This record gives sequence, C-alpha cells and structure tokens, in this order.
Amino acid sequence: MLEMAATPKLIDPFKAYAAAGKLDLDLSAAILAVRQPATETAKQFSLSYQDRFRVVGGKVNLDGGSPGRTAYLREPYFTQDAGVTADYRGYSSITKQQDLDEMVTSFYEAKIPIFIHALGDAAIDQAIHAVTTAQKTHPREDIRQQLIHLQVF
Repeated sequence: MLEMAATPKLIDPFKAYAAAGKLDLDLSAAILAVRQPATETAKQFSLSYQDRFRVVGGKVNLDGGSPGRTAYLREPYFTQDAGVTADYRGYSSITKQQDLDEMVTSFYEAKIPIFIHALGDAAIDQAIHAVTTAQKTHPREDIRQQLIHLQVF
C-alpha cells in the first residue's frame, strides 16, 4: 500500500502501528515536500521496510485533475465553466519555477526520491524543468524520481 500525501505528523503513528505488528501488508509513505524539507525527509527515508513500513521520499502535487478543471494546461480549456475567465487553464500549486527547481534539487542533494504529480502539460513542463535542473546540479546515476498521473502532454 502506498500513502502518497503523508504529513510529517502521520509518520510516527504509522511507525507505531507497524512496530505493534498491526500491518498485514507493506506500507510506503511519501511525505509532502511542502510540509517538510528534504533534509528532514532524508532522516526518515529507507530503502528497506522496518516492520512492513518505510518512507519512500517526498511528494509534490503541482496541479489538480481534469474532471475538476484544475490540471495546469499550456492552453486554455476548450470549454470554460461559468464564472471563469476565457483564458482559464488551471493552475500550479507552485507558481515560481525557481521555487520548484530548488525543492526538487534539495531532494537530489539529499539523495532521496521525490514524486511529482503533474497532470496537465504545463505542470509536466514545470516538472521536467525542475528534474533537469536538479540532475545538472547534482548528477545521479540511480535516479528514482517519478512524474505521476501524467495525462495531458
């Protein structure tokens, strides 16, 4: 099982539950990068399970989804919902590319994975830029970064 939006406060209860032998299956958690810096997540990260639990890295949600029209697109949505401007194209949770670049780079520097939810093509562009920047700054051969939920590209 995978918890891809864990807050830092969830990790200790997960560990306690695991230590008590209450997990019947493996549980992995990715900690929200906006809630905890990479240096802290690195202290909890593990390549192996301890009592069927492990922290697998960090997570960034760049945009939302297509059903709710919150995926971040390069071009405006073909049809607009009532009450939105004609140029509405969704939005990114991180508006400055440099902020995302620095966040992803911090995970590269800490040598732990970061999972990036990017559904819309503009969000995918942001994610690719951030990963490319991080790889140039802290080159790695064993890269476990993932872009997840890619839908529009």
